[in-house]
Order: sequence, then C-alpha cells, then structure tokens
Amino acid sequence: MGAQGAGLVKASPPRSSDHARRQRRRAALREAGAIAGLLAAAGVTYFALVLLPSQLRTRELRTRHDALAAEVAELRGRIASLRTETEALRSDPWAVERSIRGRLGYLRPGERVFRR
Repeated sequence: MGAQGAGLVKASPPRSSDHARRQRRRAALREAGAIAGLLAAAGVTYFALVLLPSQLRTRELRTRHDALAAEVAELRGRIASLRTETEALRSDPWAVERSIRGRLGYLRPGERVFRR
C-alpha cells in the first residue's frame, strides 16, 4: 500500500493568492518597522538636540537663581543693619563716638588701647 493507503493525503501547493498576501503582509510589516525605527531615531535626535540642552540650561539657571537669591537675602540683612546703625548715629551721641573710635581709631586724651 502506498501513502494513500495509510490515510495520508498529499499537500496541495500553496495558492498564489495566499502567497502574495503573505508577501504583502511581510512587506507592510517591514515598512512599519522601518517607520518605527525612523520615528525612534527622530525622537532621540530631538531629545539630544533640543530637550537635553534646554534641561541643562534650566538647571544652570536654577543654580544661578539660588545663588542670587542667597546674595539678595544677605544684602537685605546688610541693609537692615545699616538702617539700624544710621538711626543710632542720628539719635545717639554715644553711637557717633563709638563709630568714630571703632572705625578711625580715635582716642581721648590719656586713653590707652589694649589689643587682643
């Protein structure tokens, strides 16, 4: 008995329409893969050329802002101190004398300076 006797049937060759359909599907998948690859490459390029430098610049500007904010706070403290000193110099004669002695090193006759 041959192959037909064992219940086996010879496979028919694939239809040309099935084969063409598979080829079109493979071509469409290859094209979709190529488009996806190009889009991914464009996204990486956009990130590298636009977003990354912007992010670095933003970080740099934040650091500079923080430094300037600290300087402004320090200067505001200095301004408050100078206003207090100015008011004292306007209203307290002893404050004037202390300032002159401290800044210019003036002494009253007979005084001695002790340095640490």
